[in-house]
Amino acid sequence: MDWVALEPSIVATHPISVVNRAPHPNAAKLFIDFVLSEDGQKIFIQKGRESARVGLKPEGYPGHLKVFPSRMQLAERLADYTRRYESLFVKR
Repeated sequence: MDWVALEPSIVATHPISVVNRAPHPNAAKLFIDFVLSEDGQKIFIQKGRESARVGLKPEGYPGHLKVFPSRMQLAERLADYTRRYESLFVKR
């Protein structure tokens, strides 16, 4: 048995930021630098997650998928995707 990827695939975004009045803002900035670095993103890949870096993919990740990596791109076509989803999966 294998999985089939539907296109277009929507890549989850995982925002990262420093909160206002963080007790250790410089430590938070260093952590963000690490998470976004190649080494940090390799940890995501080892866990089977998508990377924020182009060219880093988990093992077995299909390379041919059309993806929408940003929320803006998703938002522009959200109504169309909602109609498609409902026509396939929602009984009326």
